[in-house]
Amino acid sequence: MKFVWFLLLSVLRTLYVFYSAWCLLFIPAVIAFFYAEHHNRLPQFWQAYQLNQIGLFVTAILLIAIPLIVFARRSKDDPDPFQSGFMSWFGTLRWYWNTSASPKVQLGLPSGYLVENPMGCRLNGDEIRKILDSLQPGDILLRAYDGYMDGEFIKHSSLVSPKGYQAGWFTHAAMFAGALTDEDKAQVPANFRDDPNYFKEGSQMVLHSMAKGVHCEDILTWCRCDYLAILRVKSDLKFVRKVQTRDKKLRRSYRSDAPSEKIEQQVTKGETIDRAEVIRTAKLSALEKIGEPYDFECIETNKFTSFSCAELVYFCFRSVHDALGLQAEAHALFPFGKLLPHVSIMQRKTITPDDYYNLAKAGHLELVFVDEVTKLKT
Repeated sequence: MKFVWFLLLSVLRTLYVFYSAWCLLFIPAVIAFFYAEHHNRLPQFWQAYQLNQIGLFVTAILLIAIPLIVFARRSKDDPDPFQSGFMSWFGTLRWYWNTSASPKVQLGLPSGYLVENPMGCRLNGDEIRKILDSLQPGDILLRAYDGYMDGEFIKHSSLVSPKGYQAGWFTHAAMFAGALTDEDKAQVPANFRDDPNYFKEGSQMVLHSMAKGVHCEDILTWCRCDYLAILRVKSDLKFVRKVQTRDKKLRRSYRSDAPSEKIEQQVTKGETIDRAEVIRTAKLSALEKIGEPYDFECIETNKFTSFSCAELVYFCFRSVHDALGLQAEAHALFPFGKLLPHVSIMQRKTITPDDYYNLAKAGHLELVFVDEVTKLKT
């Protein structure tokens, strides 16, 4: 039986190494293939490197090396390191299949992959309990993940400045609404108020915009992430600077406009601001936009007819932009990051999640909670 475990360990782990290499090298291999084909070098390319012989040689090395490495790392009291080595590895494999994607991206085609030791979310139970104990309605939530491709693009989208590329951190923003009740349901557009994919009642709910549009979800679902921060509008709001005026002729009227404009005027005049009213207005602003589509271009900071995650928060707190010093500014995608910090594309005026975090670091928003890794790296 010990030989069976040796065989399973040797063969299956070798196959997984090749599978991983295929996943990692598929795109470069396709590029190399078409390059060789275009330059009529494909036969020479294949023959010069003798890929079939190389493949057999690598396979033989792996079949022998993997069990030897496992055996060398065995513990003294392990009676069968090949069995424990195989079972420990096998228990980390997880199969992912495309069954829950948005209708916009779920094509109904085979889409799955096998992952060795997939990382769970970095946020642990203790941190989530701190988050739940700290939250107040109207808090601005920021989160980020490791490994998501769109997140890497967002992190490479920074303010345009003489400094060039400035690494980002957070990739998503939302507003904590607190309890959503039947009374709140009445504020939601009729087409979406009875759709549980967009609105549902609950005691601790988050309002945000993702690919399917503006919707709400439970805070526990929202907390499934790697990094998180809670920001709060201060109670002693004061005028900071007059931000760029939005052209109201370009957009529709909203129920939240009247209270929002009243607060904005109070900020300008230096009057005392009722923070509770700011939060009520922000919540109403989000509720009345449930169902609005996502702004994939990330340019909508005026008409307010579609929203990226950060733009939705920007809309909700438009009454206190002057008190936060918050306005849409020039951002661009820096595809090469620190390698070529002044090379950028896709410049546009917008808001990103990190803009809110920068406001907190500048003292315009209260930083209520931030995870330990974010503290160290930002």
